[in-house]
Amino acid sequence: VLTIALATSIPLAAAIPLLWSLTGADYPANCPMGRLGWIPIAATAAMASSLLKEMLTYGKNDGTVIFRLLASAFAIIYVGIPFAFFVLIRDLNAAAWGFAALITWVAVTKSTDAGAYFTGKLFGRHKIFPKLSPGKTWQGAIGGCLAAITVAYASATFFFPWLVSDAARPAPLWGSLIFGIVCAVFGMFGDLAESLVKREANAKDSGHLLPGLGGVWDVTDSLIATSVPAFLCLAAGAFGN
Repeated sequence: VLTIALATSIPLAAAIPLLWSLTGADYPANCPMGRLGWIPIAATAAMASSLLKEMLTYGKNDGTVIFRLLASAFAIIYVGIPFAFFVLIRDLNAAAWGFAALITWVAVTKSTDAGAYFTGKLFGRHKIFPKLSPGKTWQGAIGGCLAAITVAYASATFFFPWLVSDAARPAPLWGSLIFGIVCAVFGMFGDLAESLVKREANAKDSGHLLPGLGGVWDVTDSLIATSVPAFLCLAAGAFGN
């Protein structure tokens, strides 16, 4: 429970700059931390809290302290920090632009899953990691990349101009191309990362909170892996400003 709370504190900290908008003011441009600075501060505080908890309970679970600290650190870093970038993507540029960027990122990433699945079913012959994920093929990966690029370009051409009034011109093709490939590659990496843990744990699903979907981690694994790369692409101007 403590680890979940500590991981949750990081995306909440990333949302602190949004509090200024509630008062009608802009976040101070000369703030030394900037908007990104709240994330490492919260992550450091979370790790310190995990250490403090072990100090206060030391002696009750001898021999497992290091294991619990490493497990907590993995959850805090692997979940907390990427989820904080969900907030940062939503907060990019103007409010409507950030919302368009958030929806586009999710759509592009999840379209990779669909494209890879159907292409792999139809044309899949060569496995990527047979022992880790028997269903994933190189043909499916190519199909996932093509699906991601298509959705990214469609979003840049139609969705952004429709939602953002000053984004009338389509984003350059290279932006959609790079963004689609980045989301596709890192999304598949995130899926394989979850498969690694599930295989080691001998578990079919990551949980039972979302029946039929394999659990919350199965739904978010690709988003966790793509949040930081997607943010960097968006901040660099993949869809304009």
